[in-house]
Amino acid sequence: MEDLEQFKHYGRPAEKGINLHLGCGDYWYEGFINIDHATLGGTDMVWDLREKLPFNDNTVSMIISHDFIEHFTPGEVDMMLEDWKRVLIDEGMVIAVVPDIEELMKQGLVNQIYGIEHDHKWGYNQVGFEKLFTDHGFKVAYIDKKEYSYRPGEPKLEVKCLK
Repeated sequence: MEDLEQFKHYGRPAEKGINLHLGCGDYWYEGFINIDHATLGGTDMVWDLREKLPFNDNTVSMIISHDFIEHFTPGEVDMMLEDWKRVLIDEGMVIAVVPDIEELMKQGLVNQIYGIEHDHKWGYNQVGFEKLFTDHGFKVAYIDKKEYSYRPGEPKLEVKCLK
């Protein structure tokens, strides 16, 4: 049996935290607590993510969020981002991905992603998505246009930022 003493610390080391995958849906990330509002294929924990996260201040190293933020109103997102800052350790990282509304409009695909049958509440272009995070005091390391294999033909924006 492995010696568990190597993993034991008295108190949480300041540079160590847990990893959260918020709005996980059917996607499960190893090494993360995968959280969504319902039990889906990738869910470890069910939580209304509009509510304060059930974690202590400064206990999270990384938050990832793919195709999640656009499902909420700007006011709801503002409250969530403030809470993300609360739980992140100093220099904690956020990686967030949303559909690129500007590119979707150029390609005539906006109704496919934001149509009546979808529950998207807001759209982001590159400037607006970066501003969203900087307005909440995050330091944006990069923002880029992406396309992911799990959603081919759907233009995305990815931001990576630090607390």
